[in-house]
Amino acid sequence: DNNSTTAATTIRISYGFETSKDDPCVAAVEKGVEVFNKVFVPGAFLVEIFPTLRHLPSWAPGAGFKRLAEKWKKWVYDMRDLPFARTMEEIVSWGTTICF
Repeated sequence: DNNSTTAATTIRISYGFETSKDDPCVAAVEKGVEVFNKVFVPGAFLVEIFPTLRHLPSWAPGAGFKRLAEKWKKWVYDMRDLPFARTMEEIVSWGTTICF
């Protein structure tokens, strides 16, 4: 799969470790990119047109964007944190390679 290859290559260049298609870091990057692709579509969420909607509680009608954001936040944090944590573990164990 092209997305898996791109994610694995990006992780290799950025963090200096090899991954496979079923690696949790690759899955996290793929999900994070999926979220970015949905979020950055202009006008995808009504709150962009009516900024006062951001004050609605997440359970209110019309605040579905808040529920999506809460779900997506974990994916984006995983995309950021999983490869970094793995790199730190490898540095501590002296198992990392030099990346450029």
